[in-house]
Amino acid sequence: MLDIRTNNTIDVIDKDMKQFASDLIQYAHQGNLLQVKEIIALGADVNIADDSGELALHSAIRSGNDELSLYLLSVGAEPDRLDLTGNNAMHYAAMKNNSVIAERLLEKGANVNGVKEAMVPPLITASLYNCLAIVELLIAKGADIDIKDKKGKTALYYATAQKHQQAMHMLLSAGATPVKVTTNVNGKKPVWKRIFNF
Repeated sequence: MLDIRTNNTIDVIDKDMKQFASDLIQYAHQGNLLQVKEIIALGADVNIADDSGELALHSAIRSGNDELSLYLLSVGAEPDRLDLTGNNAMHYAAMKNNSVIAERLLEKGANVNGVKEAMVPPLITASLYNCLAIVELLIAKGADIDIKDKKGKTALYYATAQKHQQAMHMLLSAGATPVKVTTNVNGKKPVWKRIFNF
């Protein structure tokens, strides 16, 4: 794999970088902080992706390992970097309802509204998954309450579609613009109007 010379310089060729990435992601997924530190000490780029586009920070967050996630951020993991699915670290923190990591991502410069290339803004992800701690955090940090995904749908739309009443209430209380529909196809009021008696 690595050609480690006696003078402590490391000669890494392209295939070795792929192996670095693969090992880094694997150890991050396993939550093996010691191995992750060793690979990074050997010169691995903390932001390198493996062949599937997986990133170590995303893997650590998805596996629920806060210590490893915080370490990766401390050594330069970029919070807004997207994987091949169009998700960044904030999306995975939102899916896990992990406000500790979400807060640190914001401290490290994560865009509260996500990045333009992302498929879905983090507030929508948090609302869709009913992750109330993240919805609250993103609103408090100034997320655009009416931000839309690529389909033109808002966080309130998804919270309503999933009948996540608390998320709906939080979004409406923060000033989310209600959908301008007075009745649905069945002639009934939209869910948010029935729940909140609008």
